[in-house]
Amino acid sequence: MVRESGQKRKMGEGEKRKRVSQLSRGEIMLVSDPEIESSVLISSDEGATYQKYRQSFQIQSMLFHPEEEDWILACSQDQKLYSSSDFGRRWQLIHERITPNRFYWSVMGLDKDPDLVHIEARNTAGCEFFFHQTVNKVATGYNAKLAEYFSLVRCH
Repeated sequence: MVRESGQKRKMGEGEKRKRVSQLSRGEIMLVSDPEIESSVLISSDEGATYQKYRQSFQIQSMLFHPEEEDWILACSQDQKLYSSSDFGRRWQLIHERITPNRFYWSVMGLDKDPDLVHIEARNTAGCEFFFHQTVNKVATGYNAKLAEYFSLVRCH
């Protein structure tokens, strides 16, 4: 079943979906086909029912935090990086012009901050920047506080 605007319905046979993650507490996330619509479906009852959360961007790839189950990074098809601290219900823009699949959560045991993200991005001149940025958790979700430390710059 899918919950839309407070109503529950069964998922239709023709609806494209992909299982992305299941948490230890029984939550499941499905991502819709971006060619049909941009949304995630989240179940809190091990898949018996789903609630739909429409997205303002089309998800190309996702990366779940290795320790914090609700923390997710998502790269959009227009190469923007978003973060979620509530298992995909709300998203905050972190950075633009990133290189797809070139972003990583902090490395446990090496990085001090669990909300540190390592990112490869490009500026308007086409130079690639490799840096890390903290994404601070606040009451309304994540706040993209820029704390960029450039470790390498490469121009073609």
